Amino acid sequence: MDLIADLHVHSKYSRATARNLDLENIHIAAQIKGIDVVATGDFTHPAWWAEINQKLVPAEEGLFALAPAIARACEERVPPACRRPVRFMLVTEISNIYKKADRTHKNHNLVFMPDRQSAERLNRRLDAVGNISADGRPILGLDARHLLEMVLETDQRGFLVPAHIWTPWFSLLGSKSGFDAVADCFADLTPHIFALETGLSSDPPMNRRVSNLDRFTLISNSDAHSPAKLGREANRFATDLSFGGLRAAMDKTDPAGFKGTIEFYPQEGKYHADGHRNCRFRCLPAETRALNNTCPVCGGPLVVGVLNRIEQLADRPEGAATAADQSFRSLIPLQEVLAEVLRCGPGTKTVGNAYWKLIGRYGAELAILETIDMARLASSGVPLLAEAIERMRSGRVHFDPGFDGAYGAVRIFEAAEWKALSGQQSLFACGADLPPAVEIPPSAKTQTAPTATANPVATANCRTAASQRPVRLNRQQQTAVDHPRGPLLIVAGPGTGKTRTITCRMAALSVNGGLSADQILAVTFTQKAAREMASRLAAMLSADKPQPTVGTFHALCRQWLQQRSPAKPVAIVDDAGRQEVMADARRLAAAEGPPVTLSLQRSLALAARAKQKLLGPEDDLHVLVAADDKCAEFRRIYRYYERLLKDQQRIDFEGLVQRTVAALRRDPEWCTALQRRFTHIFVDEFQDLNEGQYALIRLLAPDQGDVCVIGDPDQAIYGFRGADAGLFDRFMADYPTARRIDLAWNYRCPQSILDAAQQVIAARSQEGSARRRPPMKAAVDGGPVIDFLEAASPRGEAVAVGRAIELMVGGTGFQAIDFGAVSGFDGNGHHRSFADIAVLMRTAQQVRLMTEVLTAAGIPCQTVNKENLLQRPAVVEMMALLRLMADQGTYGDLDHLTDLVAPAVGVKTLAAFKVWAQGHRMALAQALQAATRLPIPTLSRARQHRLVALVRFIKALADVVQGRSVAAAIRHVVAHTHLVHRIDPADLQTVLALVADAGPDLQGLCSALTTWSDTDLYHPEAEKVAVMTLHAAKGLEFPVVFIAGCEEGLLPYRHPHGQFQPVDGAEERRLFYVAMTRAQERLCLSRALHRNRGGRNRATRPTPFLEDIPSRLLHGCRVPVKRPPQRQLTLF
Repeated sequence: MDLIADLHVHSKYSRATARNLDLENIHIAAQIKGIDVVATGDFTHPAWWAEINQKLVPAEEGLFALAPAIARACEERVPPACRRPVRFMLVTEISNIYKKADRTHKNHNLVFMPDRQSAERLNRRLDAVGNISADGRPILGLDARHLLEMVLETDQRGFLVPAHIWTPWFSLLGSKSGFDAVADCFADLTPHIFALETGLSSDPPMNRRVSNLDRFTLISNSDAHSPAKLGREANRFATDLSFGGLRAAMDKTDPAGFKGTIEFYPQEGKYHADGHRNCRFRCLPAETRALNNTCPVCGGPLVVGVLNRIEQLADRPEGAATAADQSFRSLIPLQEVLAEVLRCGPGTKTVGNAYWKLIGRYGAELAILETIDMARLASSGVPLLAEAIERMRSGRVHFDPGFDGAYGAVRIFEAAEWKALSGQQSLFACGADLPPAVEIPPSAKTQTAPTATANPVATANCRTAASQRPVRLNRQQQTAVDHPRGPLLIVAGPGTGKTRTITCRMAALSVNGGLSADQILAVTFTQKAAREMASRLAAMLSADKPQPTVGTFHALCRQWLQQRSPAKPVAIVDDAGRQEVMADARRLAAAEGPPVTLSLQRSLALAARAKQKLLGPEDDLHVLVAADDKCAEFRRIYRYYERLLKDQQRIDFEGLVQRTVAALRRDPEWCTALQRRFTHIFVDEFQDLNEGQYALIRLLAPDQGDVCVIGDPDQAIYGFRGADAGLFDRFMADYPTARRIDLAWNYRCPQSILDAAQQVIAARSQEGSARRRPPMKAAVDGGPVIDFLEAASPRGEAVAVGRAIELMVGGTGFQAIDFGAVSGFDGNGHHRSFADIAVLMRTAQQVRLMTEVLTAAGIPCQTVNKENLLQRPAVVEMMALLRLMADQGTYGDLDHLTDLVAPAVGVKTLAAFKVWAQGHRMALAQALQAATRLPIPTLSRARQHRLVALVRFIKALADVVQGRSVAAAIRHVVAHTHLVHRIDPADLQTVLALVADAGPDLQGLCSALTTWSDTDLYHPEAEKVAVMTLHAAKGLEFPVVFIAGCEEGLLPYRHPHGQFQPVDGAEERRLFYVAMTRAQERLCLSRALHRNRGGRNRATRPTPFLEDIPSRLLHGCRVPVKRPPQRQLTLF
């Protein structure tokens, strides 16, 4: 049967769409326009998906109809002459923004699914990738090829059609962020692409100039953002009314099924010609080439339109006939025709009345424009209507082509004709043989475009720091690599290539120095850094030879302790376990008396600091707590804390180094064995060492040992963990023959950012010879100034940051482009992807708000925060279960699993079990086993049976996953417990990604879990904005960095309920310096003018650190409280 289908529309949940764009109004508009099949649009949006399920009922195979009761109510608003059945097809549009081959690509893709079940499954998978709730057309940091793969994996009947393929932004072949061929985008899955949507600014003959598009069916759709825009482009079919029939017509299984398209005149499209809208300059491709793509008004790059882009890729001349040619007809919407003949606006009441009169008499709009006999139209009562439609049908119209986001204008009559027409003379006296189009000179009058508001962040070109990284080592680096033997101190600022330098030195010692690589020990502070270093070394050294040992302090200490005592598993308690043990220790200390006054958190901090200083409960603890009574109280708590850990056969994180150092001091033979095994020691991030870690290095490397430490005292930001930047001077004193080398060339930041950062750190009042060094020089000259945004509130600040991100990625949708949000956008392949951008701030509370605002706006984010993941209830339950299965759990882990079996185990039952076990000083595994054999006096038989059922269930799970990989074990546990309904799929995927390097079994996972840092949760391959604290950003770098909350009280930090004294003023300054030097190309600082801290909304002052940045390097912008009208259709 003959059908007309519009397969690309949106819903009221998409940005910049009409509020009445619901299923009822789409149903009504489709009948009025003459459309038989229409896309649902936006089925990924949860609220719209709920409406689809509520209001649509199954009709023909894969198609849906409005529920009868709703359809009947809608019919009253449709003239009888227009009424027809309307079917809906499940279609959604996805905005893919991602990086491929070092270039950011942004393309929109239509996804078609054959039934509700498959659409639901796809929604679940996409929800795990990004936020599908923020916009009807979700923005996902997902490669378009991967999206296609997900569609095919979900249902082989589903298919993907690249949308409006020529639009400069957001398209497959667009000039700004597209590819040069379909296969470049979809690679091996290209055969699964069989149709392309041409968009409003091109028509089939333009597309057929590119021969590699011949095999594709070219479809056209309205991309309607309001019911009135439905059907401005559509498709003709002669096929079965079904999903399968429509698909077969498009994939050419039914070669006669696709009959062509109904087109918008391409010159009327927003991106047909070239130009610069803000300068009101428009030109055609030949003149663009003559101007070298430069706007003669402002000197900026012209926005290359669809006509020009097609010429760039074309291998056929204009007008060439091909075997792939398909039928099409270009139309002008009826309301625009009426507006011209009635000489008034298309939205006026006069036009509206005439429109309803015509469709009431003749039927659907498309029939009036295409098929109604001219004689009938001549009697319509609308003067000149028949003549206007006849001219349109024959292509005798005139244009002002659209360009740079401004719609073009199409005219049926020229101005000169109206003089004759107004005198009621015959139209034919004016001459009917008008040319089909008029070439508009560049200076021609154009449609006035919306005025762009000032952007909060101005775009500036800057050479990427990555391209400036040295192919060879510089002189200072080479000197460090060539250092013969003996102690070596390398002071290396941010971006100076310290990892490269020490890995090259390790490789040189092995390749040129005759040293076996397995005699090298390299110590880092994060697992990410360890993996990166090991990867670099593997690339430098022969794969068939031994490799250096690389690891973090804590991972290495656990490994050595385990090797020393293989029969005693080294089980580490995590932070939650430490809190549980410390709470019990305080309870026991209070029972012993006198009362305990130290808080739980204070007790934990003191215990950690004691271990960092290698102090046990019987040592002098006055260095930590000066007052005698408080010192005695802490000693009592600390003693019980250590006893409980010993009873449970557990060790805490800081205890790993403490126990290793103690064992090395007690056992000189073991110490000597490690010294002989590792003759060359390398320590990265030396400024982060605490006293215990330095003592470990001193034991492994004697006074004249081959030890190389590298770091930067200006990046010492972990004083709260016991780190001591004074160890640089102590190293030179302890190793008097040590040589010092300073690395002074920065390969990360442009000079402007580096100058500002060095001014901040130079203002410090710190002592120590290690800090006295020559200023760094940037390998990247110049660079943009630092932007400084001010907003009224923290939420307003987050919105301002989001707008700036939108600008830098080139806008996240057409509205951002069309309304001037990206007028400074660099379209030469250097624009940003979301993964290029990081937003840093001082506190976790700021991170939560920033993530909430950006995510709600559709900007994909990854929150780089370990606790944010591990404290989610379902993840807590899962990790507790895994620890118990690995015999590395704590009594507190049982509290999270009370309902793992039915009937559930009560909290009082677990509390009684814990008191009984601790009273017998049994480790948890021993106590659980005993509970299955021995009666617990304080438990009834029924309660103990429930406890035993829980124990046996955990044991059964452990037995089943024995021998499986960690990832496989986790999947099994989730699938066979209530976790399958509780855990967020995205959280599960994050955990699975983290455990890839966690070890071969659950015991390894539990140990690795305690050594994860925030940085280890960062996934550089994820196409998302990284949102994290300043501390978590250490060791990372990004092309664009935002530092939010640049206010006194946050930087430097003062507790809102304290005495408003900074934690450590010098360290806070260093923290700001570290954050600034994460930026490779752009740096933007921001603050809120008012912020609620300590329960009061207070006016803020800028951070005093800004006073140290020269004004020439800082550009300020106050963000208005209310958005200007032009901005209301942008991302925010």
